[in-house]
Amino acid sequence: MSSFSHDLTSYPLMQKLNVKSIQWLSTGVECDAVLNNFLQAFFVSLDCEFERQTTFFLKPALLQISNTEQVFLIDCAQGDAIHSTVLQHILKNPAIQKVVHSGQEDIEMLHQMGMSPHNLFDTQWADAYLREGGSRGLQKLVEEWLDLPLPKAETQSNWLQRPLSDEQLIYAAADAQVVALLYPILREKLEKNQHWSYVYEDCQWILQPKTVNPKNYWLEISDAWFLSHVQRARLYKLCEWRENKVRELNIPRRWLISDVHLYKMAEYNITSFSQLKNILSQVKNSVHHRFWPYAEECIDVMNHSENSINFLELPLPPLGRSTRKVQQQMADVINVWANKLGLPRNILASKRWLNGLLRNHLAMLLNQQTESYLAFIGWRSEQILPDLLQVLDQNSIELKDYLTSLQSYTATGSLNTSLTANE
Repeated sequence: MSSFSHDLTSYPLMQKLNVKSIQWLSTGVECDAVLNNFLQAFFVSLDCEFERQTTFFLKPALLQISNTEQVFLIDCAQGDAIHSTVLQHILKNPAIQKVVHSGQEDIEMLHQMGMSPHNLFDTQWADAYLREGGSRGLQKLVEEWLDLPLPKAETQSNWLQRPLSDEQLIYAAADAQVVALLYPILREKLEKNQHWSYVYEDCQWILQPKTVNPKNYWLEISDAWFLSHVQRARLYKLCEWRENKVRELNIPRRWLISDVHLYKMAEYNITSFSQLKNILSQVKNSVHHRFWPYAEECIDVMNHSENSINFLELPLPPLGRSTRKVQQQMADVINVWANKLGLPRNILASKRWLNGLLRNHLAMLLNQQTESYLAFIGWRSEQILPDLLQVLDQNSIELKDYLTSLQSYTATGSLNTSLTANE
């Protein structure tokens, strides 16, 4: 266990947050020795620092853990601290609530390191239940609920450097500590208005890492519907190639080639480098320079794509002007339930969730095989989903007419709709 050259708890912010001790842990032995007290805790707060600006996968740097008085900074970039048996028990123990703020990437980092936390609670999601206006950053929550300033100057600093600066150490400890202090306040308010069970249930699935199978990425692109069978096969193989390549190179998707460029390539039977270069020049945004060394490889992928035609599933049908009435009726249902439950509308169902449900329903009308839509599971499926499905059933004739018009559409490359998948 490493000690600092001076007492970090003497800093004004640490005193305001009532931090009694801050300790740096770099080995599994150190973690096992000092984290035993946390095994009996009702909850602990977690926060993570990492680097992802230049990579596809996260580069873990630091895991902070607090119990409102002690803060431990666990080195994830060096040493074997993350292999601590006690740390693993704390994270997996369902009796200990793990509290995070906007924790999707934090949980992703832990999963990437082989750790799967159970019993999760997100203060950002909890705060969104208590007010209109959507989710807020940690700084805003601390200002409102704790009446304290929270410096964020070190957010984009280099967390992989060693040693970390005092400013970074204070920042890291403060983030974990304020999350620990926010938890009992938010929990009390949620229990008082009887929304605790809703938030808890949401956090268990919202915080699970979202992984995309390279073979399924092409289905995230809504305009895939307007391609022919041959073009869809090209898009499928191009997306699969790109997803595997960025993982292999460990670079962001945008550093290789974007969805827009892949879609443009899928529209044509490209057989040469010059033809590829000419077609990609038609797209407004230029192709990243990292792509060109793999251009011939990409052409070969497209030329061997037709074998995929027969087993490809259909993409979900897109939405259009003719579905706006149904979309508004679904939004009206959410407004009614928001008033009934005393909850913010955006918490019950976002526009993206509603559109996803509608697109899944359109696919069912075409007898496509679809999975249940994840956003409307649990308490939403019991209370809200039946009313939404009733709206869809009542508009079945109009929706079938819309699908008929979609099916008669022949892709010409002139359709001007936006691509929805992440770049």
